[in-house]
Amino acid sequence: MKGNEKQAWCQSQPAACLKEDIQELKADIANNQEMVELFEKDALENSRPDCTSKECEEAAIDAMQEVEKLKEKINQQKKKLRDMERDLDEMQRSPDGGSGGSSGGGSSGGSW
Repeated sequence: MKGNEKQAWCQSQPAACLKEDIQELKADIANNQEMVELFEKDALENSRPDCTSKECEEAAIDAMQEVEKLKEKINQQKKKLRDMERDLDEMQRSPDGGSGGSSGGGSSGGSW
């Protein structure tokens, strides 16, 4: 769905739009968690006792820095996810069935 199409759809179907954004954010979180595992494995590989070169040390440090960045990003994404899920719950409980209330929609894609 293109930007304008999604925006129009989100205005007419805010709860459905927010559900889609929640699913996209959950997929982003899962992907980032997989990346953390890969960088942690890379850091371990480059921290082996038999890997004493400067390149190994630098690679291990770089990998651990990436792990920290990704973990911070995941924490931010999880906070956003909780907020979005709360907004969706409020929409679904509203008397008009979610046609008003919070504007929690919007694309969650992209990197931070």
